[in-house]
Amino acid sequence: MVLHPDALDLRIELLGHFQITLGATVVDERHWRKQKPRQLLALLLCTPHGRLPRTDVCAALWPEHPNPGNNLHVTIHHLRKLWDELPAQLVDITLSAEQVILTLPPNAWVDVLEFERQAHELQSQPFDSGRYREVLALYHGPLLPDDEYELWTMGRREHLAQLFAQLAITYADQLVRQDPQAAEVSLQQLIGYDPTHESAAVRLMLLAQRKGQRATANRIYESLRDQLAQRLDLPPMPSTEQIAAACRNDTVAQLPLQEWGLQEYRQRHQIPLPFAASPTAPLGREAELAQVLAIGATVATGRGMAVGVGSVAGMGKLRLVQTALTRLHQQDWIIIAGAPLSNDHTLPYESLIEGLGEYLRWSPPLALDNLAEAALMHVMGPAVPPALRPASEPPRLESQSLLFLGLTRVFEAIAAHAPLALFIDDAHHADPDTLEFLVFLMRRIRTQRMLLLLTYRPDDVDPSHPLLVYWQELVRSGTSEVIKLGPLMPAICTALLSKIAPNLQPDVAARLIERSDGNPFFLSELARHVNESHPSDQAMSIPRTIVEAVQTRIGKLSPAAKAVLEVGSVATPFWQIGLVERVQHMAPSVIEKALEELIGAHLVRETADGLRITRSLVQEVIYKHLFSTRRARIHTAVADSLINHDSVAPAIVLHHLLNGEASPEQGGLIVRYGLQAAKHALTMLADDDARRSFVHVLSALEKYGGAPAAWLEALFGLATIEFRHGMYPETRSLCDQAARWTQDNSVAESERLTRLGWVEYRLSNVQACLDSFTQGVALAPPASTLWCDGMSGQAVVHYLQGHISTARAIIDQTLPYFDEHQPSISQARSLFLAGSLANELGEKERAAQLHRRGIACAEASGDVLYTTLIKTNYAIVLIRRGELAAALEYIREALQVSSELGNRDYESIAYSLQFWCLLVMGQFTPALEVFERALIIVKEVNNIEMNVDILNMRAMLARVQHDWQTAACVLQQSLSLLGDEPYSRSRTDTYVELVRLTLYGPELDIAQAARYAQKAFEEAHKSEHKEALALSLIARSAALTAQGQFVQAAAIAYEGIAIAKRQNAILTLLEGYISLARTALASHDLVLARTELEKAKLLAVKHESAFHYAEIVEVGATLEARQQHSLESRETIDYNEDWLAPILAGQQTLAERARGLGVKRAVLRRVYLRYNQHLASFNPPSLIKPNLT
Repeated sequence: MVLHPDALDLRIELLGHFQITLGATVVDERHWRKQKPRQLLALLLCTPHGRLPRTDVCAALWPEHPNPGNNLHVTIHHLRKLWDELPAQLVDITLSAEQVILTLPPNAWVDVLEFERQAHELQSQPFDSGRYREVLALYHGPLLPDDEYELWTMGRREHLAQLFAQLAITYADQLVRQDPQAAEVSLQQLIGYDPTHESAAVRLMLLAQRKGQRATANRIYESLRDQLAQRLDLPPMPSTEQIAAACRNDTVAQLPLQEWGLQEYRQRHQIPLPFAASPTAPLGREAELAQVLAIGATVATGRGMAVGVGSVAGMGKLRLVQTALTRLHQQDWIIIAGAPLSNDHTLPYESLIEGLGEYLRWSPPLALDNLAEAALMHVMGPAVPPALRPASEPPRLESQSLLFLGLTRVFEAIAAHAPLALFIDDAHHADPDTLEFLVFLMRRIRTQRMLLLLTYRPDDVDPSHPLLVYWQELVRSGTSEVIKLGPLMPAICTALLSKIAPNLQPDVAARLIERSDGNPFFLSELARHVNESHPSDQAMSIPRTIVEAVQTRIGKLSPAAKAVLEVGSVATPFWQIGLVERVQHMAPSVIEKALEELIGAHLVRETADGLRITRSLVQEVIYKHLFSTRRARIHTAVADSLINHDSVAPAIVLHHLLNGEASPEQGGLIVRYGLQAAKHALTMLADDDARRSFVHVLSALEKYGGAPAAWLEALFGLATIEFRHGMYPETRSLCDQAARWTQDNSVAESERLTRLGWVEYRLSNVQACLDSFTQGVALAPPASTLWCDGMSGQAVVHYLQGHISTARAIIDQTLPYFDEHQPSISQARSLFLAGSLANELGEKERAAQLHRRGIACAEASGDVLYTTLIKTNYAIVLIRRGELAAALEYIREALQVSSELGNRDYESIAYSLQFWCLLVMGQFTPALEVFERALIIVKEVNNIEMNVDILNMRAMLARVQHDWQTAACVLQQSLSLLGDEPYSRSRTDTYVELVRLTLYGPELDIAQAARYAQKAFEEAHKSEHKEALALSLIARSAALTAQGQFVQAAAIAYEGIAIAKRQNAILTLLEGYISLARTALASHDLVLARTELEKAKLLAVKHESAFHYAEIVEVGATLEARQQHSLESRETIDYNEDWLAPILAGQQTLAERARGLGVKRAVLRRVYLRYNQHLASFNPPSLIKPNLT
C-alpha cells in the first residue's frame, strides 16, 4: 500500500485504551470488531522500527496453534482490508520470507513511542516541571488494558508502568517544597493506576501528616495494606509501618527520613521569615547566591560556617543575603535575623534580642538547660515568652564567658530542630558586647548545623576592627568565607535597566550605566529619576536619594579631607598631590593625612595616572553643590597651575578656562588652547570634541575680539568637520562667513573658494563647482598646494562630465610639483585621479602605479577619512578588474571608518560598492540586505548619480532572478532621477539594462531594445568612458542579434570585447563573451558559441563572478539542448530562460525543470556537470547545486 500525498494525520493510542484518530475524527470501535488484526497492529506498534520475525509474531499471537502461518496471512489480509475502508491509505504492512514489517506515514503519532521517547529525554536533562507535566499527561493508563492477560503485552506493560512511576515520583519529590499540591496530584494519579505502589502511598501519608491530616494519612495506609494483601498477598514494608505509626503519633520528626530518601517530606516548622520573602536572585549576583547556597548545603551536614558579605553601599548585599535566606527557609531552615544596625546603636545585643524574640514567638518548645535559661533571661528579660521562663529564679552569671556559653547553647538547641541561619546586617556597627559574642560563637559552630551570615561595609571598617581580625583566622582555618560584591558588568546593567525603565533611549541608558559605575542602587535610582524627569534633564540631574546618601557620607569627613575632595571634584578625572597644595595652600603633611582618610573611606584611590574620586556620582554631587564663585575660583586656580607647572592636553586646560573666572586675559587663553585642542581632536578624528572647541573659540573671539588668522582657523576648521559629515549647506555657510576675513588675503580667499568648490561638487552644482575652482586657482600661488588642489578639482569635474582628455591635461600639470617627502591630501587626490585617467586610456601599468602612490600618499598625510575615500575609489577599479576579494577588503575598511566618523556620504559609497561585489559574487540574499541600507543612506545624502548606479545594480539582480517587474520598476526610477542631469556614464548603464529587459524579459520588444541600445551608445560617446563605450557596443550587438543581423552584431561585439580588454575591464569582458555566444547560438554557429562560453566560464571562475557564471550555465543549457535535439524540437527548446532562478534558490530540481521544458534530463545533467568540472575551489553560497540523483 502506498501513502497518499494528502493523507490525514494519524493518531494511535494504546495507553489506557485502543483508539485511532484520523484528523479530527475518531475511528468507530466497531471497525475493530476482529481481535487478531487489532492485536497484530498493536504488537508491531510496540516493537522498535515496527518489524518482527514471522516466528515471533506467530508465537505471540498463536502460541499453541500447530500451523500459525496461515493464520498470519489471513490476519494481515483482514488488517489491510480494514485500512482500505478508511478515508485515506495510511499504513503499509509487508510480509517477507523472514519478517513482518509495519510502515507508518511520516505524520503518524503513537502514544507509546512518544511517551518512551520523551521520558528517556527527560532523564538526561535538568529538571523542568513543565516538561514533566507534558510527558506524564501522555500516560493514560496501562498498555492495552483489554489484552491484560496476553503474554506478549505483560513485559511491555510493566516496563511502561515502571517508567511512568519513576517520572511521577521524581516530579513529586522535586515539587514537594514549591508546589505540594501538584506533587500530591501526581502521586494520587500513580496510586490510581497502581494501588499497590508503596513509595507513592508513603509520600501521600507524609504530605497528609504535614497538613495536620492524621486521619487521612491513616486511611492511605490502610488502603495500601489491604491492596497489598488482596493483590500480592504481601504486608507493607517495615519502613512503611514505621512511617504510618509516626503519622498517627505525630513523631515524624524523629524518623530517619534522609536515610530513606524522603528528606524533602519532613514536617516543616511553620515559622515565618522575619522579612519579606525574596526568592528571585538579584540580577548579576547569581554566582554569589550559588556560593552562599553551596555553603548552606555544607552547613546542613553538620559543619557550621560563618560567611561575611562585604561591599560599599548600594551593591545589593542585603538583597543577596535575603534571597539566600528565603531559599534556605524553603528547605526548612530556621532563620533568625534582627533589624539592621547603625553607628548610633548603643544597647548591648540589640540585634540578637530582636531576632530571638521574633523567632521565639513562633517556635516549638525548646529544651534548655539552666545555663541557657539564665543567659536567655539575662539578655532578653521580660521579652522571653512565658513558656520558656524558668520555674525558679535562674542562677546569676558571674562572668561574660558564662553568658556567652549560655547564649551559644540557646542557638544550639534551636539548631537541633533544623539547620539555623543567624543573620546580622551591618555587623560593623555592632556594639562591643555583640561583637565579642559573635567572635565567641564563631569558635563553637564548627560541629553545629549553624550558619552565621554577616554583612559589612569595608569602607566603614578599620583594619584593626576586632571582627575582621578574628575573621582572617577563621578564613585560614576553613570555617569562614568572605564574599565581596563588586560593580555590575555593563551587560548586567543594561538588563537591569530594561526591567526598571524599558523605554529608555540607548544613549540615555549608556550614560546612566557610565554614571552609576555599576552600582545597582545608583543605577536604579537614576533610572527611576529619568522616568519622572523632563527629557532634557534625563541624563544630567542626580536624584535626591543619591545626593542625600553622598552628602551624609561626606559629612563624616574632616575639613581637610573635604577640601581635598573639592579640588578633586573640579580637577577630575586625575590630579596630583602638588595640585592640591597649590590650589588650597595646604601643608603637605595635612594633605597626606587627609588623603589617608579618603583612601581608607574608599572615596579616593591611587592610580598610575594620579589620584581620582572612586565614583563619578560622588564627584558630580560634590562638584554641583559647590558655590558657583568657589567652583569658578578653583577652576581658574587649576588652569593656572596646569599652564605653569604641568604638560597636559590642551582640552583639559580649555575645560578649566571655560569654567573659571571670566576676564579678557582668560578669553585670549581660551582662543589659544581652544585652537590647540581642536587641532588635536581633528588629528584623532574626534570630530565632536573638535567642533565644541572651535565653537568655544568663536564665542571667545566674538566676546573679546581676536586676529583674523584665529577667525579663519576656527571657521575653516568647523567647515572641515561639517564637510566630513556630509553637512554641505552648513559648510557653505561657514565659508561665506569666512569671506569677511579673507578680503585682504588672496591665499586665504583661494582656500575659501577651493573649499566652496568641493561643496558644490558634493551638491552636484557642476557649473558653480567649476567656477569656484577656477577662481581659487587664479588666486593661489602657482605650484602651491592650494593651486594643485584647485587644479585637481577642475580635473575631477571634467572627468565626471566625460572630458577625459581635458581632465588628463589639467592633472598632468600638477604632478611635477608634488614633493614625495611632504605628502598631502591634495597630492593624494591628484595622483589617484591621474591613475583613473590612465586606466580610462588603457595605460594599465601606469594606472596601477599611480593608484598605489595615491593611497600611500593619503595614508602618510594622516587624514583617515580621505584615505578611506581614495581606497573606496580604488575598490571600484578592482571590481572592474574582477579582483572582488581585494575590493571587499577596502570596502569593509571604508564602512568601518565612515560609520565611526558618521560620514553618511562616504558610508553610502561603501555600501553601494559592497552591494556591487556581493551581486557579482552571486551572494544575492546578503546583497539585498546591503541594498536596502545603501538606498536609505544614498537618498539621505541626495547623491543622484550614486542613487541611479545602485538602482541599476538592483535591476541587474532582478534580471538574473527573473523578477522582471522589479527590474522594470527600478529602471524607471533611474530614468526619472536622471532627468536632465549630465551623468552620461550612469545614463549609459541604465539604457544597457533596459536593452536586456526588453530582450530577455517576458515581453520581447526588439524595436524598443534597438532604440535603447542607440541611446546607450550616444551617452557613452558623450561620457568618453571607454568601458561605458564597450558596454554600449555589447548592448547594441544584442539588439542587432534580436533583429537577425548576425554578422553586424558579431562585429560590434568583437569591438566591445577589444575595448574591454584594453581597459582591463573584466566584468565588461565577461558580458562581451556571453553576448557573442548568444549571437552565435542565434545564428546556429554552435562551435563559436561553445568557444566563447569556454572563455567566459574560465574568466568567471578565475574572478569568482557567480553572477556571470549563472548566465553562462543558462546559455550553455541552450547550447547543449540544440546539439542533442532535432530541428523539429527547437521551438520547444527556445524557452523563456527562467529555469536558472529556481535552481539558484534551491527550490526546484533539475529533473523537474527538464520535464517542464521537454528536454531530456540527461542533457541538462551533462550541461551542469560540464560547467562545474573546474569549480572544485569555487562554490559561492548562492549557486546551490541542484539535486541530480
